[in-house]
Amino acid sequence: APTTSPNAIEASSGAADSEVEDRLIPRLDPKEVAAVFTAPFHAFLRKEWPGPGPAPVQKNGQPEKWYRGSWTDWHESRWRMHNFYMPKPPPSS
Repeated sequence: APTTSPNAIEASSGAADSEVEDRLIPRLDPKEVAAVFTAPFHAFLRKEWPGPGPAPVQKNGQPEKWYRGSWTDWHESRWRMHNFYMPKPPPSS
């Protein structure tokens, strides 16, 4: 009768574990991700407002401070925390 070597069992078990992990990892739909943002994604990569169009402004007409970043300690490491404040566009009339 044919026998299976321990290495073959370990390899097939590893493949099964990999398949389970692949199924558990969420897959992002680019359209769903884009729907979350009210500003173009490339704007999040810059400190100053790159456009298109005019920069967001506060009710008093002052430029909106739409980005604030700070360093923080987390789990014994330094991390940069980014906060983006995007004004909600007025409802279309």
